[in-house]
Amino acid sequence: MSRQYVVVTGLNDEATATAIRFYRAGIPVILMDVEDTPPSIYAHRNFSHLLTLGRKERFGVEARTFADYSYHTPADINDSTAFVSRCIADRLIPCLREEELAAVARDNELTLLCCVPLPSAPAAVTEIYALEGCQTPRTRYTVDYSGMVLYPALEYETTDASIYESGGLLKAPVDGVVQTIKSVGDAIRIHEPLLHLDRHNVESETEGILTGILPSGSFIKAGTVVARVEKGAKHIERLPAQSWAVAGAFLELFFYEKKLK
Repeated sequence: MSRQYVVVTGLNDEATATAIRFYRAGIPVILMDVEDTPPSIYAHRNFSHLLTLGRKERFGVEARTFADYSYHTPADINDSTAFVSRCIADRLIPCLREEELAAVARDNELTLLCCVPLPSAPAAVTEIYALEGCQTPRTRYTVDYSGMVLYPALEYETTDASIYESGGLLKAPVDGVVQTIKSVGDAIRIHEPLLHLDRHNVESETEGILTGILPSGSFIKAGTVVARVEKGAKHIERLPAQSWAVAGAFLELFFYEKKLK
């Protein structure tokens, strides 16, 4: 029996918020791992460590990978549909890779919500909605980073996503492998080292709270953002407001399309 699932691409803040919003609205949702995405300084607040952990909980919602499931239960890739059904029944959000998702797509309708750029859409996807800037074919509507729905008939001004992350950002002076010294939530003094990058220290340029940092072991290029120190930060584990706004915009599009049908 065919069932409709909403597939959220990526595991970043926008994807995490979107998956949780759909989950809470009672709409079956699948997270899709998109490989080769750069490491995020905000990995602690979203689902991006899910692939190495196998399971992760965010805001009272737990996601699980097929790899974690198959480790405990003998299963091959064609059992992906059974895994998704089991997750939905157990009140979990399933997380699949593209080849695992293809097995689910053979018997079900999929609606794709693109929160990270994709070179192309997976096969058998019936509808696609994209966060502005995502390069995918057959995009019906897009949303911007403020959560505004960009219907094709409307005039709009693009919201620059950088306004949400301005200030306190530290960049890598050289290429190298990250070795963290401080942890998210630590109080930081000016010029205090936050991480090693090979033989270089990356030091804070201000006093405040460490609200984001790349995980140890990340290989990055010079100029990559590696950490953020924010003055007077609070609730540092929370997803930012714009991520929930993007999630709400995707939910609006989903119900708008259902209303049209």
